[in-house]
Amino acid sequence: MAAMTLTITAEMEEMNDAILLLQEVHARLAKKHGDEFRRLDRAIEALVGNPEDCVEAYWLGDGKIMVAPKGEFTDIFREARRLGVID
Repeated sequence: MAAMTLTITAEMEEMNDAILLLQEVHARLAKKHGDEFRRLDRAIEALVGNPEDCVEAYWLGDGKIMVAPKGEFTDIFREARRLGVID
């Protein structure tokens, strides 16, 4: 009898980079004060509190998928740059 196997590989580099940057933003916010910084901090907490809605998976073919952050990450990073939290 023949056996079939399926191997799926998830490429996580983009997601790992986004998580590291999110951690950096969150750590830097601890030294900032004001309503805009608190809103940004709450946005990060909401994103982390609902992780199943913060990633997208793309089928690359040949048994590979790429896991990437959704737009919520981009929105947080854009606001963090606007506020001068990150470059």
